[in-house]
Amino acid sequence: MAQVGLLGASGYTGRLVAQALDRRRVNLIAAARDAGRVQRAVGHLPAVTEVRAVDVTDRDGLGDLLSGVDVVVSTAGPFVDLGPPVLDAAIRAGVDYVDSTGEQPFLRWAFDERATAAARAGTTAVPACGFDYLPGDLLADVAGTQVESARDVHVAYLVRGSGGWASRGTRRTMVGVLAAPGFAYVDGLEQEEPGQVRRLAWFPRPIGPHHVVGFPGGEPVLVPRHVPHAREVRSYVAIPGVVADLAPLGKWLLRWAPARALLDRLVAAGPEGPAPDRRRQTRWACVAEVVGADGDVARAWAHGRDVYGFTAEAIATVVARLVAGDAHAQGVVAPAEAFDAADLLDELAVEARMRWSVRPPPPLGGT
Repeated sequence: MAQVGLLGASGYTGRLVAQALDRRRVNLIAAARDAGRVQRAVGHLPAVTEVRAVDVTDRDGLGDLLSGVDVVVSTAGPFVDLGPPVLDAAIRAGVDYVDSTGEQPFLRWAFDERATAAARAGTTAVPACGFDYLPGDLLADVAGTQVESARDVHVAYLVRGSGGWASRGTRRTMVGVLAAPGFAYVDGLEQEEPGQVRRLAWFPRPIGPHHVVGFPGGEPVLVPRHVPHAREVRSYVAIPGVVADLAPLGKWLLRWAPARALLDRLVAAGPEGPAPDRRRQTRWACVAEVVGADGDVARAWAHGRDVYGFTAEAIATVVARLVAGDAHAQGVVAPAEAFDAADLLDELAVEARMRWSVRPPPPLGGT
């Protein structure tokens, strides 16, 4: 039976991923810096065959862990700091790699600096396999097949729930993403400020259209790899207009060390993550709008509940496919490069209890 290594197993997302992998009956080595916390968090799961204390900055410890696994999963962030040593260890060991990153700077580094090495090692590394940014990447690929020479790709996300839907790790990631330079793809990656670009996104019913603002998502890095004619790729998020207006100010404040330190302390002091009932009450939606060279527009939608539940099931589904040898490519690859996008969306509709659909351009003369 395949062996999977899970780093960050004692964290909020890591525990949910462990549970999803347990339902798939894989053998799981669960690891984090504190073995006692890992044991308390996931040691009771039948899939967990071993618990280890592993610091991702310990090259020898990582190498020892990866020497006995087929796939390594990392939920240990922030990925800008903790992602590179894990990906490098996977490449050295020649094992496949999956992560839950939502950090554009780490994605850029992984593709720019490690794609060739991963391919040479026979490693299939699929970053960003959670809610950030697997739905948008897959939907953009599906919508792109509905038009001729897809040129412009706009991917928007919406999360609707009561306050406190985000985990501590997600809040920490949000701060880091907003503090770092953000990029859109406009005939190549181009730096932009948050909130600089706005548009109306047509989310699926019952949510409907919402105004969205540009943010440094994963799609500008991922989508051009499998939508080859794309000239413009942008990520957006639905937020209230007043928040959008303040986004440039927030970016400036995060560059001021005292303000950043205060926000980091507030994030650390908050709850680890939402309770299960609050997770289930949270709705999410994603829409990818693709414009072809002739101006035709296609849209693909997905929506569901429980952002963290989706992330766990999505990662477990990708891991199961890697274990089965179903990946289409080696190297550092986008989800839609590794697997058929529509087929993976169909599987996630079952495993993650979401819905998805695609709307091609109307026929000539239609509306």
